[in-house]
Amino acid sequence: MVIARTIREARRTEKTLSTRIVFRTVHAGDAGYLRQIEKLITDDRHRPTVWGFLDKGSVPKRVAQNAIEQVFLYELCFSDIFNQRLKESPSRDLTDLEFTALIYIAVGATNDGIGWIIGASRQSVERIVGGLYQKMKIVSRGRAPQGVPALLESRTRLCCEAMTRGLINANLLREEDAGLRRTVRTSGPAASRLYVNRDWLDLESEVRGRET
Repeated sequence: MVIARTIREARRTEKTLSTRIVFRTVHAGDAGYLRQIEKLITDDRHRPTVWGFLDKGSVPKRVAQNAIEQVFLYELCFSDIFNQRLKESPSRDLTDLEFTALIYIAVGATNDGIGWIIGASRQSVERIVGGLYQKMKIVSRGRAPQGVPALLESRTRLCCEAMTRGLINANLLREEDAGLRRTVRTSGPAASRLYVNRDWLDLESEVRGRET
């Protein structure tokens, strides 16, 4: 995914160059990976001219050959397998807003932060998060007797369930975390609205500095 995005970014200014990509993966059933591909192919900045998707573990050789020919020779998208895997994905029971909120919760965003990101009120975000708790059967703190601390924290438990069910993965979270940093740097919230920790905001540039 990183390579595909890098190639598309490098070619974005070359209007005459078409970009053809086939995603061939053993992670075809990974909801987080499917989410990354879906974001790339619907992003005007990074969307390839033509693309295809193959399940490396279960696609016959003939189907793979047809996909390669269709994308690279005839310049036609090969998306049937991707659409089918998307329908079978563990995330199919969540709305786009719920899945987006789930990702940002896992990244560490507060309800106010999520509201700023998606352009919604805090009350709307609370309803979305409540819907996530219900669909994923997360036990809420509200059932605990008054004055008795709970063993499990709902938000953290939601992240645990999302990871164990394959809804999110480490690569997806790294990508979304980096994307959130870029958004904050370019059009961040007013200081009077949301506090943004500078250590988090500068973390990516510090890592790149150590690598170089």
